[in-house]
Amino acid sequence: MVRFVKYLTKISQFHNRKVHFCNQAAIKYMQFLLNVQSKKSLIVHMKTKFSRLKVDEIRR
Repeated sequence: MVRFVKYLTKISQFHNRKVHFCNQAAIKYMQFLLNVQSKKSLIVHMKTKFSRLKVDEIRR
């Protein structure tokens, strides 16, 4: 019985570690996605700004 309990605690510890690792990975992935999104939106913003400047120059 005692062995069984020890076995269960070991399994739960391992499981917790695995869950923790998965959570860390998920968090990292989400941060990466947010980074990519912000960079993309920044690039799009720069492009629109640049094209607006060109349009303004053409209008003059």
